[in-house]
Amino acid sequence: MRQTAGRIDSRFLAIAAAIAGFILYGSLYPFHFSERPGSPLLTLLSTYRAGTARSDVLANLLLYFPLGFFSAHAFSRAPRRRYLLPIAAIAACLSFIVELLQFYDQSRVSSLADVYADTVGALLGALAALMLGRYAHALLHAPEKQHYFVILLLGCWLLYRLFPYVPTIDISQYRAALRPLLRAPHVSLASLYRHFATGLAVAVLIEALVGLARSRLIAPALLLGVLCARITITGAALSRPEVLGCFAAAVLWAGLVSHLRWRMPFIAALFAILIAVDALEPFRFLAYPRPFEWTPFRGFLHGSLAVNIVSFFEKLFSYGSLPWLLLESGWPLSVAGGAAAAFVMALRLSQCYLPGRSAEITDVLMVVLLTGLMAVLRQPRRALP
Repeated sequence: MRQTAGRIDSRFLAIAAAIAGFILYGSLYPFHFSERPGSPLLTLLSTYRAGTARSDVLANLLLYFPLGFFSAHAFSRAPRRRYLLPIAAIAACLSFIVELLQFYDQSRVSSLADVYADTVGALLGALAALMLGRYAHALLHAPEKQHYFVILLLGCWLLYRLFPYVPTIDISQYRAALRPLLRAPHVSLASLYRHFATGLAVAVLIEALVGLARSRLIAPALLLGVLCARITITGAALSRPEVLGCFAAAVLWAGLVSHLRWRMPFIAALFAILIAVDALEPFRFLAYPRPFEWTPFRGFLHGSLAVNIVSFFEKLFSYGSLPWLLLESGWPLSVAGGAAAAFVMALRLSQCYLPGRSAEITDVLMVVLLTGLMAVLRQPRRALP
């Protein structure tokens, strides 16, 4: 009789627990609670028919999706259907507790609509894990679980590129999306470089999944396909740097860069320069520094929710790709993660002298956490009884 089928994979259990901790932190920050009249349970239950903004629903779905995804993988190597409902129930309980606690936060509003969205998000994540676990061997060139980190990075890239994920068949949207290509007064070299370096990073991620030969066709098709898909996304608009940068990355990857032996360190250097340029723009420094913000993820918990969603996934892609590229260039994982974190920390400290930039510890923590995730996924499976 097999004894390992029903055991729990400690790697994915640790990841799911960390995601639950992040959910609690983001949902209850800044932890300013006070007494309020009434019952938190009755107040929450009274909202069973109340609606919520689409951006809030989307944020909740995206927040709980990875919880369901990694929780499903924690139960077995190939997640089974029997785990779907327990995972959804656990997510619902976590969300319900969070909403009860938010009753005592004057800046929050308790709503069962959030519980509904959170539960659906976790269920969708578990379903995605079920599908990936079943079809990975047929779809991937090297289907070991450490490649899930590559899939995570590509998923983050798609999530920030295709936001807000609402396609349309309205011809006026297509015209609006293409209009900047004709009317743009000039091409921003920094933006052109951003899309070019990002495109090459996406290409080597595709190579890690399907192999070098197939990536010469699949990577350009994906880069150009996303450009075409963005035309159909409500509110999206293409720019000249975006189109030129992605097109250049697609052509050069297929015809030149993919044939280079030293393509990985070359793209890693390009990507590090990209992160530095993004951090130091507009290259005008103040005479005296501004304070450094040590509160993690403070910037993501304020301002426009839509902007924060895009920024969050873009940073996940950037700060996960940098140590991964260094690792694939031959650096030991600990050195790659440490060098990437030190590099980003230096850039954030430099932002204390830049006007209009937020100098904070969040980006450094994201590098450390993503490097840790990469290390956990690369470890051999360890089962708990």
